[in-house]
Amino acid sequence: MKTLKLLLFTVFILLGWLSLSQAQEKSKMMVPTSSSENAVRLYYRSIEALENAEQNEADKFLDEALKEDPDFFIVHAQRALFALYHRNQVLFLKNADKALATHHELNEAEQLLKDALVLLKQDPKANMTDIGRKIVKMYPRDKNSYYDLAVFQTQQGDFKGAAGTYRKGIKVTGNPAPFYNMLGYTYMSDGDFKKAEKAFDKYIELKPNHPNPFDSKGDYYMETKEYDKAYESYMKAHQINHAWSYEKAEKAKKMMDQTKGKPGTTEVIHSNATNPLAQILKPGILIGTHVLQVELKEGATLEEWQEYYTKNFLSEISVFEGWQAYFLKGIRGENENQFGILYIIESEEHRNRYYNEDGSLNETGLTIIEKIKPQFDELQKIGSFSTIYTDWLVLE
Repeated sequence: MKTLKLLLFTVFILLGWLSLSQAQEKSKMMVPTSSSENAVRLYYRSIEALENAEQNEADKFLDEALKEDPDFFIVHAQRALFALYHRNQVLFLKNADKALATHHELNEAEQLLKDALVLLKQDPKANMTDIGRKIVKMYPRDKNSYYDLAVFQTQQGDFKGAAGTYRKGIKVTGNPAPFYNMLGYTYMSDGDFKKAEKAFDKYIELKPNHPNPFDSKGDYYMETKEYDKAYESYMKAHQINHAWSYEKAEKAKKMMDQTKGKPGTTEVIHSNATNPLAQILKPGILIGTHVLQVELKEGATLEEWQEYYTKNFLSEISVFEGWQAYFLKGIRGENENQFGILYIIESEEHRNRYYNEDGSLNETGLTIIEKIKPQFDELQKIGSFSTIYTDWLVLE
């Protein structure tokens, strides 16, 4: 996988409970509801692509599926859960609303997931593991129902429960490799690095000619601060496929240099292993801080500006791959009562996909922003704004 977030994204896309080969066993597998057979086929292809860690291909198939059937419930629901997992409430609401607005007559499992979205709109911390267990009980031979349950367990911080669910899923799938990958990350989140290493090693054993297992093992070594081994693992992934892991290898090398590059001399301390922030703010992550200076139009209020910005503008910025956006308000200090945006960006490479070195938008970024020009124009009627920003690189 190119990034940890790619893996987290893979989890949620794999919430679809079917693959092409499973379609012939409808008594055992949940069949997604759609008005278009071609949309369903495209959806299955996205699952296959994600199991091979081909996220760009998977995204393309999902977008094409939605063109065939804009009301395709399961796709909107997955994207809502992905946003919820990453605590992006604005993007969650946007996709949950699309899922809940479907006109299709859903099957029983989809209706359960729809019920979950309703509850999660009311309370983003609501515990949906019971719904996940019901889906597993309904489709105990469908591997992807286990992904569903594991996602809900992870959301609740029940890493041991999620690990147990992945282990059960391994028994029902003909392709256990993705399960071992997610099992490794789940063990890391729980602070059990010995089991995590075994899971990643099994993943490598099952997929020795794919870059993703070596990329994942590199992430493991970064977490244990064995930067020399991380570099070697990332470079192995890069050697298999030159589109993979080079930026990560460079970051590992920088960390080696900062610790004098002496293999085996860095003490491994895991005091933050179960701290959610430690799982997010890893070396190589970019933090973008933006202070917004708002000039309101006559008669407008800051509350109106804030509401429009968060509901109609910020959610579109959040579609940048590898970016998470949080809307802030200063409550003390130099920027008291001013608004701000906090961006958590997976890497400099993810930032550079949309911005030039001078901080201006590149062609890809401009294309995305052009799509939200109508929202931007409406926002300007309430108030214009400028930003003062700094990009911070997490070193340790």
